[in-house]
Amino acid sequence: MVAHSTWPGQSACAEGVGLSYHPFLHAVMIARLDAYDFIELPLDLYIDPAQSALLDPMDARLRDIAAARPCIWRGSALSLGSVERPDDPAPDPRVIDRIRLLMERAGTTLYSDVIGFRGLEGRDLGVPQSLPSTDSAARWMAARYSAARNALGHPFLLQPAGCAIAAPRSGCDHAAFLRRIVSLADCELLLSVVDLERVATETGVDPADMMNRLPHESIAMLATSGKHEAEWALLSQLVEVTAARAIVIRRTDDLFPLDAIVNAAHRARSVLTRERRPMARRPETEPPRTAEPLDDDPGGLASLRCHESDLIDFCLSPASAPPPLSLGDIAPAVVTRLASHLRPWQVWRERIADTHKARQIAQFLAEDPGHDARQRG
Repeated sequence: MVAHSTWPGQSACAEGVGLSYHPFLHAVMIARLDAYDFIELPLDLYIDPAQSALLDPMDARLRDIAAARPCIWRGSALSLGSVERPDDPAPDPRVIDRIRLLMERAGTTLYSDVIGFRGLEGRDLGVPQSLPSTDSAARWMAARYSAARNALGHPFLLQPAGCAIAAPRSGCDHAAFLRRIVSLADCELLLSVVDLERVATETGVDPADMMNRLPHESIAMLATSGKHEAEWALLSQLVEVTAARAIVIRRTDDLFPLDAIVNAAHRARSVLTRERRPMARRPETEPPRTAEPLDDDPGGLASLRCHESDLIDFCLSPASAPPPLSLGDIAPAVVTRLASHLRPWQVWRERIADTHKARQIAQFLAEDPGHDARQRG
């Protein structure tokens, strides 16, 4: 069952212009605090304590960033679309505890997660994948969001999965799918301009038409790379018609020259100031909604779980055989390409684990008083 609650006076959204954190940008972010209002932190780099200890020992950089500007975490660790237990949408309590701890360390309760899935039964692709745009998927997402929100004690933003390479696309109505999730979950959205353009292109829909059918009042934050004029044009239109209170600049490549990112932040501030329309505050109390049962659609959830499991299996152990029928209209070459795309992440994660084990062994030996004596003997 979807348990709806109200959260008087609370929002999951930062306001103004933000910059998504990248390790290469650490020094310039600290040096140019005037360019942005908040920082979007990569939760997926910190969610695993072993990985976090290697990438940011003692959370030194995290402390610097949190002291410099307000923060919002961005992650996919909850894997909200994963159908682990069809009769129980509750999140993994260990993940919830870790997110709570990271919120405390960064001095924030702001967070965004993904409308999508990345793992199932201990298998993890590392990159969240889009869900089929079915009513079963929308209802499951709403149930998972509500359970995670209640466990965290705070609302958070939902963003459609950016990696759509293996999502079934024929007959997909992305905008209607998002409207359905919002109507069920009573949540706010974070929308990437880059992802919106790509989904529109893949489904043969004009981006402006798709934009017009989105749940405008529930879009609280927008993201852009700020690299292309087409992005800026669409961003401007979205700020004008949605309830967006913030824009975050995200770059995973083309990081240099660094002034280009700072200039993008200034331009985003100009767009937000010029185009943002006045918005009335959401009411602090709302009439309760009727929860929709999950147990009246066992076939839909079973089909969704089968799709997720088969896609994960195929990507982690690609074979010469064609993808299973449960993957629907996804072309075999597309899934094979996705498997190849995900492999570097798997290799990198394995190396992180091996490095952590090596450090643990070295630390154990260093703390063993008899080790040196045995070596000399």
